[in-house]
Amino acid sequence: ERFRLIADSAPVPMWVTRLDRTRAFANRAYVEFLGLPYDEALIFDWRTIIHPDDVARIVQESLSGEASLKPFVLEGRYRRADGEWRWMRSESQPRWDPSGKHIGFIGAAHDITASKQAEIDLRQDNVRLEGRVQERTNQLRSNEAQLRAILETSNQYQILLDLDGKLIYANATALADIKSDMDALAGQSFW
Repeated sequence: ERFRLIADSAPVPMWVTRLDRTRAFANRAYVEFLGLPYDEALIFDWRTIIHPDDVARIVQESLSGEASLKPFVLEGRYRRADGEWRWMRSESQPRWDPSGKHIGFIGAAHDITASKQAEIDLRQDNVRLEGRVQERTNQLRSNEAQLRAILETSNQYQILLDLDGKLIYANATALADIKSDMDALAGQSFW
């Protein structure tokens, strides 16, 4: 009874399962998430409220976790009683009787919807930013190609120097007249 009172005051769904996967106990937050009477919540098949995109993975991870008889974590979207999809992170671990025999699992779940949405938003922002960087890079390449085309078609000597006065570009007219190539001149001080 003391455990029940403590568990019912917890703000997160908690449960205790038997070996047959039915619940021996569920706290108030668990029952409220499902929107069912307590007795129905104990036998409710939680797999029916998993998002269709997550169900196969979560069921597989749950079966693997249970079979390992070690603590395991599941993350996925579950439909709350009001119909809203919520990202939940559940943590389960095996329960043992006093003699060391496995008798089921105990678990708790945390609503991580806000952090998952922030993660999704950040990913989308990164994709948009990468797109803008690629657009700007393409624009700079295009501008450089136009400048090179202008410089290469000029019959005048055209050179570009860096801020230290070192040669970074000379057009074909200049190179032909001095009988050299850019590989030999690049980085040389113009003065």
